[in-house]
Amino acid sequence: MNDFLKYLCNPTTIALVLGGILTSFFGFLAGISKSEQTPKWIAWGSFIAGLIVIGAGILSGYQDQLTAESALKKTKQIAEISQKNAELNKKISASITGGNSYCYFLISISSKSNIADLMLITEGEYPLFDVELQIHDIEKRIENFITKPQKGIASNLSQTEFFKLLNKSSKIVKIGNISPHQGYPFEPLLLPNDANKKTYQIDIFARNGRIIQFVQFRKIQGKWKKAEKMLLHDGIVKKYIPSDFPRDDDSKIIWGE
Repeated sequence: MNDFLKYLCNPTTIALVLGGILTSFFGFLAGISKSEQTPKWIAWGSFIAGLIVIGAGILSGYQDQLTAESALKKTKQIAEISQKNAELNKKISASITGGNSYCYFLISISSKSNIADLMLITEGEYPLFDVELQIHDIEKRIENFITKPQKGIASNLSQTEFFKLLNKSSKIVKIGNISPHQGYPFEPLLLPNDANKKTYQIDIFARNGRIIQFVQFRKIQGKWKKAEKMLLHDGIVKKYIPSDFPRDDDSKIIWGE
């Protein structure tokens, strides 16, 4: 009822009602007039009533336009607020999980021919949580399984024995939380004096996922060179393979490159 009263008290509604009443009134007067010609005052009254109706119609359309624009503006404001809230929630979530940040080892071969220096580098704007490193010596792993005295090793070993043997070729280090844009020196890798090849798989776990870093060293004319690539969520994020890095007989480099 209150909404109906507000509608009746609206200036546009009053103008429309007044114009309609005046139009009907002057039309009625013109209809009952006995004069062969409509008196001027009736004609002018009808004209003015028509103008009132036209003005009210224009005003009504203008008010509808303003209402539509106001509703559209409010809708856009709500959408912008929702988007900002979504972005804020995403940032809050990323600050807890680590977002798209990750870390990896920057590996440089020292002037000492059998030492590879390691520096743990972080990428991204968010800190990393619960970081754990697993460095797997691939040649040592193969050697451990080949020299195991049992035949049919995969079927004869229990799961516990299998993982014990697997971990003998691995180094596991729990780092904890890491701040963004930081570098952390790490214990270097000792490359063999009596071999020309050394391969590592480095798994770096964090709360937001895992990055896998493959590194292969080859000794060429007495000097070590390295090739490496890093996978994050099954996609390559970094890769470095020197043009003169040794290839297999089928012209393929390590990892089928």
